[in-house]
Amino acid sequence: MDGSIYGGVLDSVETMTEYEDTLELPVTARLAMGPEVIRQAWRLRYDAYALHNYISQDSSNVYSDKYDFHDGSKTVVVYRGRTPVSTVRTCFYSVGCREDYRDPIPVMETFPDEVESIVSDITARKGSARVAEVGRLARHPDFGSDEESIFALFRMVGYLLMHQRADAVISTVRKHHIGFYRRMGFRLVAGARTAKSLKLEHALMASIPNETQQLSDVLPVMRLLSEQDSNFPNFVSGREIPVFEPKQVDLDQGGIFARRFAGVHKPRMAPPAVVQAPRHEPAMSLAA
Repeated sequence: MDGSIYGGVLDSVETMTEYEDTLELPVTARLAMGPEVIRQAWRLRYDAYALHNYISQDSSNVYSDKYDFHDGSKTVVVYRGRTPVSTVRTCFYSVGCREDYRDPIPVMETFPDEVESIVSDITARKGSARVAEVGRLARHPDFGSDEESIFALFRMVGYLLMHQRADAVISTVRKHHIGFYRRMGFRLVAGARTAKSLKLEHALMASIPNETQQLSDVLPVMRLLSEQDSNFPNFVSGREIPVFEPKQVDLDQGGIFARRFAGVHKPRMAPPAVVQAPRHEPAMSLAA
């Protein structure tokens, strides 16, 4: 994604012990609808991006932009216990829909022609188009190996895509994460360009169904979700929800995570052959 962070260094045995204890706490998530949760999201972004010099230091200790205030912008915060540990934003852009989101989305700053082409192609086929840009993904530096906090973001993004009836998903991605997003159901649309708002380069990737498909056919994480899920109405209305319910959630159905969450919250190393969240420095987004 645009500058998402998958890093962080634990600097002592005591810190590591506290960290491991924290990983036993449940994972919950909610939409950022109130000032406290919004600030938590912006603080997570700042800590992640400033650590890798993607942005300049700022005394406010938060990072936001004009897109956060658009009607089509939806931000998620994931918690480990009561600690905010990761965040992601989805910006919707639509043409010809009953509820249009016509404000520009961030990716248009760097890839305007490519986005216009995607929207035009979908509109030509369907008479309307709703595109989601997923970005501003960030993880708290102290939770750099907490894979569940990232899987939780993908799951919540899936709810938003389903709720908004998205036709396609686009994302800006660091070069070394292109392979991961391909396995997530994305294809490369355009090569790396310098980002307008962050000090980095990113490529454009998209997940776009053909005329006989739904988005859930090409984006594996959506195959795991349903509007009949007990969590769905609570999440879209802004309530905090448990991400991985006590019942077994088989992420392998999507063919990307190949792990099961059966009430076990502590991350485990997956077999070498399965897809894992990128490690080391910031990911780029489910996108910008």
